[in-house]
Amino acid sequence: MSKVPAWASRLRIERTRRGWSQRDLAGQLSKIAGRLLPEPENLVRRIRDHESGKHRPDDEYAEMYCRLYGLSESALFRAACCAAVKAPRNKSRPSQLDHSAIHCS
Repeated sequence: MSKVPAWASRLRIERTRRGWSQRDLAGQLSKIAGRLLPEPENLVRRIRDHESGKHRPDDEYAEMYCRLYGLSESALFRAACCAAVKAPRNKSRPSQLDHSAIHCS
């Protein structure tokens, strides 16, 4: 089983934090799109693909997600290396961070 990218997990978390189903999110996207979007079933499939990490949202969808969730693109789609801090390697010193885990190039 493949690992879900951090940005895809954040998309799902932001949706569920609002209590929305994928169909609810499709309706919200349709309201703010400024153009006709695909049929609801196709839009739900696209959302599912985004949230599973199968496809990264294109610029248009990324911008709509950011608007709906009130987040910047960097906050929602930043690199996975910056998304989480790994536990320290030395368990005898739990307050010491593993700096290699948070370094972003």
